Amino acid sequence: FHLKGAFSDSSTNASIEITGLPFEPSVNQVAGQAMWRYAATNHGGGVALVTTTSKIIFYSDKVATDFIPLKHNEIGSASEVIVSGTYITSS
Repeated sequence: FHLKGAFSDSSTNASIEITGLPFEPSVNQVAGQAMWRYAATNHGGGVALVTTTSKIIFYSDKVATDFIPLKHNEIGSASEVIVSGTYITSS
């Protein structure tokens, strides 16, 4: 998969997630790299985790000690998200 987009929510403390993958993943897996353009914080990129609940969740490469998903209020409203990756399906 490859996608580029922006999130309208830049103020809540909710985790950034993309849902609705076309195929169900067979395991939780790190699937690719992500980049945040024009980020409001020091987060410039990280990894994309694909979950068995068909979500893509982002983790910053700037947080070395915790595995905490990136939140909407950690990026700016003008931020672009670019992510590419692959994942293993259950079929």
